[in-house]
Amino acid sequence: MVGLKEQGPGATQVVSDLRVRAFTLLARTYDAARSAGMYLRWKFNDVDSIAPSLYAGRSNGRRKEPEAGRIPRRRRRRRRPSPRFRPLKR
Repeated sequence: MVGLKEQGPGATQVVSDLRVRAFTLLARTYDAARSAGMYLRWKFNDVDSIAPSLYAGRSNGRRKEPEAGRIPRRRRRRRRPSPRFRPLKR
């Protein structure tokens, strides 16, 4: 950032907080506009072509297919005894 030394650490925090708040307001307003569009255009089912989602095309971080040449591992599930059928302690 230009002029970082001239501004104190508090100024950058204020700007960062303002940026997060502005994006939150933008996202909520856009979502409300998309909802209105869905209500008005529900017969045509074309809202995504008019107002695409802000998060379209983003992944959740999981891989869909294993990489080439890599054998996927099977995860072992931890077996927990059922609370009703625990063995009696003697």
